[in-house]
Amino acid sequence: RHVLGHTNAFGEFSREVTELAEAVLLSAAELGWEEFEKDSPAPACAWTLAGLGKLGGIEMGYASDIELLLIYDAVDQGSARWFERLLRRVKSIVQTRYDGIFDIDLRMRPWGQAGSAAVPLQQFREYYSAEGNAWPFERQAMIKLRPFGPDRKFGERVTALRDRAIYDGRKPDLLAMQGLREEQVRQHVRPSTIHAKLSEGCLVDLEYAVQGLQLRFGHKYPELRSSNTADAILVAGKLELMTAEQLQKTLAAHQYLRQLIDCLRMVRGNARDLVVPEPDTPQGYQLTRRLKLMYGDEMNLTRLAVHQDTVQRLIRAANAHCS
Repeated sequence: RHVLGHTNAFGEFSREVTELAEAVLLSAAELGWEEFEKDSPAPACAWTLAGLGKLGGIEMGYASDIELLLIYDAVDQGSARWFERLLRRVKSIVQTRYDGIFDIDLRMRPWGQAGSAAVPLQQFREYYSAEGNAWPFERQAMIKLRPFGPDRKFGERVTALRDRAIYDGRKPDLLAMQGLREEQVRQHVRPSTIHAKLSEGCLVDLEYAVQGLQLRFGHKYPELRSSNTADAILVAGKLELMTAEQLQKTLAAHQYLRQLIDCLRMVRGNARDLVVPEPDTPQGYQLTRRLKLMYGDEMNLTRLAVHQDTVQRLIRAANAHCS
């Protein structure tokens, strides 16, 4: 549908892919539940699957990782073992034709890989609270949390707990954000190249700037708490946290960078390499053709530099608001 031009509106393709991912994950959970219930009684408690990252933000594209949490309302060891086993079974059921496409990522949970993959609600509440053990980047990642079932009402409880934990009026830790970005650039961006996601002025910088505004003002403006970056940008504009000109330029930069990344993944067939090729190379030619055919756009390094400048200006403005 995307390649044939049936999802032209920005965000429509991401919404369809996200809905597909949700349906697959919920179906896998249902299969696992039925399988385990044959051997032992199922826990009689509420639970939900929740997306983070691009799944949580309804921003999935080609080959996006599926960052997943399972949260349940019990504290006994029997329920813990059941839901841990269920989540691992979901991961084993969901398969793709090639490696590196829609990988399920369970690392964004309390205590990372040292913690349980399935998270009891009490632990979730304590870990992300102001007095909890969560690092600043872990609290920031919760902006993207979005429960999607099967228990919608319990999902609303989880979201409310998240809101109280991270939208508490405290200023975001800008030094921690800056340190994390420097580490990402140092580890993943080769000198003299542009990484469409991680280079300075590219997608992650834009997302972090917007998330800084959300953390700073989300306690005062509930409408700013959206897990979707484009929606949060629009709300920030309405709240005059950006000028009208800055709003339009930021929306344009966000759309261009997202579309560029989707086309890069189509050209390369996976999500691993997001280095922008030189336009006069074979991959640069393929990328330009893909952008023109799908978006009427082109791969132009000068234009990309303009969007990078927009993002860097946004960062400075957001930091001033958050200081």
